[in-house]
Amino acid sequence: MHDFIIPALLAIAAAAVFFILRRRRRRDTRIFDLPRCASHEKTRETRLYHDAQMEAMARLAGAVAHQFNNILSVAGAALHLARNAESEAARAEALEAIESSIRNGAGITRRLLTLSRGNAIRKTPVEPGTLLRETLKILSSRPGAPAINTRLRDGLPAVQADPLELSRLFQYVLGNREFLSASGEPVVVEASSAGPARPDAGDAPGPLFVKISASRLCRGFDRDSIRDIFEPGLETSRWTLPIAYSIAKRHGGWIEASYSRAGVLAFDIYLPAGPAESAPEESAPAARPGSAAGTGPLRVLLAEDDDDLRAMTARMLRLEGHGVVEAADGLEAEELLAAGGFDALLSDVMMPGRTGPELAERARAGNPGIRVILMSGHSDGRMDPARAAALGYLFIQKPYSADRLLGFLR
Repeated sequence: MHDFIIPALLAIAAAAVFFILRRRRRRDTRIFDLPRCASHEKTRETRLYHDAQMEAMARLAGAVAHQFNNILSVAGAALHLARNAESEAARAEALEAIESSIRNGAGITRRLLTLSRGNAIRKTPVEPGTLLRETLKILSSRPGAPAINTRLRDGLPAVQADPLELSRLFQYVLGNREFLSASGEPVVVEASSAGPARPDAGDAPGPLFVKISASRLCRGFDRDSIRDIFEPGLETSRWTLPIAYSIAKRHGGWIEASYSRAGVLAFDIYLPAGPAESAPEESAPAARPGSAAGTGPLRVLLAEDDDDLRAMTARMLRLEGHGVVEAADGLEAEELLAAGGFDALLSDVMMPGRTGPELAERARAGNPGIRVILMSGHSDGRMDPARAAALGYLFIQKPYSADRLLGFLR
């Protein structure tokens, strides 16, 4: 199993960088769809802009590669120690280091997917004041954290948000490098309700927004850099504000940055108020009549086109006593389903031949009681926990823990 860890981390890094570059490149290629009558000067400006964008992407890829090289080095050293451990305690310590590397790698891919606006969010009604206070406690406990003064109004309306993503947004804005590099004055955090939606909305009534402001005296800040403060840079410290802005946009809000003549750098976060329907979590639904779930070892059809992941998942399931039949693509899985006899289908969402949702539909047509678990490393709108639950399926996001996956088969 340990031999799988380093290739898996490397695959995660490569896939994440490829995805970002592909999306960015698609956007950039549209720049060249210019009318033939475009002036030579305009074409030259476009090419310069394209070159600058490509340079930024190269720097981003370099930063990701640097981080993953460190993670892989730690994992490789820990793997060697685990293989040659002289005691169970030393072996356990090495395995914990490997698990930590996996968590760090997963964290980087989450940030990349957030930056690319590609991963799904799960909105639930969130009380912003409570979540903000919890986030401030986390920030205050960090070494070198600035003092924070809060002015949070009681009775703020709920916002429609993914709690984990919203907490990350708060941490990235309040912990941005400009605030951390300043000294002296505390960070001031305020929260209130605001509306209409934007300053240019005029007198027309608009939706209610919750406004969260963070400001700090930052003398010497380059005023001109305000215009690109939400653009990613080479250093990972320059990712925080772009990611925060992306999270806000995907929640229907936005962030405004300003720098006053008095030297105060301020960020205003706007989030739409109002309750949202709670999205289902990754928890098992009630077993259907005739379902074999919860009755002991199951016969599982595992459909996964990644050979290493499929092999390791199959070994893990067999170790727990389940019978596993493997399929390397959707068409092979479809043929196996036709033969019948399975208690559960565990399938990747995106595969050659047939997608996971297509296989799930065919599986249920032949066996209404079969348990269906869909897996995905990137939610692109085809399937998410809410949609899966509506269809009576389970959904688990990659990377997942063994305990979570096995829990779906109990």
